[in-house]
Amino acid sequence: MRFHHVAMAATDIEDTLLALSVPGPVTPLTDVVFDPEQGVRLQLVDVGGLQMELVEDAGDGPVAGWLNRGFKLYHICYEVDDLDQALEDARQNGSVVVSYPKPAVLFDGRRVAFAMDRIRGLVEFLEKG
Repeated sequence: MRFHHVAMAATDIEDTLLALSVPGPVTPLTDVVFDPEQGVRLQLVDVGGLQMELVEDAGDGPVAGWLNRGFKLYHICYEVDDLDQALEDARQNGSVVVSYPKPAVLFDGRRVAFAMDRIRGLVEFLEKG
């Protein structure tokens, strides 16, 4: 398992990019894409050497609740060799799986899943490509 990115909830990706560009540049790593499985618009960017996924709610998706409570930090993501084993390990350590494996548009169809734990909050597991 290795750290892949941190995700930020956004009401508007373009506005968030402008805000993040102070004091230095933000480099887009992908185009903005819509993921119908998750109901969100997404873009992966580099902010000072940190990969950040911007997650824009496209209506009533999973990010709406976070934004309504004023949260911007959404999740951290780890890339894993075996997604099913990572979820089992997370469950064994007390995490609750909140989204089971499904293909992710932003990551070329690689599967992702989400678990909630008491230390890190929402954790995304990204299947290694």
